[in-house]
Amino acid sequence: SQTHLTQLFETLRQPSDFSSTSSLHRKATAFLITSSLLNLTEGYPSQKLYYRNLEASKNLPQSPNDKSDIDCQAWIRSLRSSLNVHNHVQCQRLTSSKQVNSIIDQLILSDSETSKRNTASLDDLVKKAVFKLIDLLRDKLRESAWSILRAAYRELTISTVNDVDLSNSAWVGRALFFDVVDVDKNSMSGLEIWKGEKVSEGQLVAKAGVHGRWVICRNKK
Repeated sequence: SQTHLTQLFETLRQPSDFSSTSSLHRKATAFLITSSLLNLTEGYPSQKLYYRNLEASKNLPQSPNDKSDIDCQAWIRSLRSSLNVHNHVQCQRLTSSKQVNSIIDQLILSDSETSKRNTASLDDLVKKAVFKLIDLLRDKLRESAWSILRAAYRELTISTVNDVDLSNSAWVGRALFFDVVDVDKNSMSGLEIWKGEKVSEGQLVAKAGVHGRWVICRNKK
């Protein structure tokens, strides 16, 4: 992941092979978004690194009329704000695969066929870097959310036996920053892996006689 970030930032700093104003603006936006996301992730829950990066980014080319640039910058500001006030519901939405894919689509630097050939590797680096950083940020948010769930609940439902169980499990999954949807059992894979890890750590224990119910052990770290 660090290799992808290093390659990305080195590439973004290089003079562009396609020097249109819109391309330069998009390149600056890609740098701003990925570096801001890096600092939010590395510094979490502190945002000092983010603000330091923001100050250093003031001289980047701005494009006040480019909708993609505006949307991407609005997204990172919303994410920062949600992290700052510990709004986990909003953070979950902003870091969902659907939302992140939308942002990446707008960060794609190429429009014409010529530009696509010149920027394909750069676009790939942007995509890999953003998704890796989101995964790392969600890992940190997941631990924070798990601490809250452990304090608030005695048991959790993690099961796909019936629609009620699946719905309850989807709620748990979303609360723990997994992209779980009510109607898709396949989306439970990340939550199932996480559950197995917590069981092996002694933080969850199967409730006797009740399939899919897990007792939370608060005395285990």
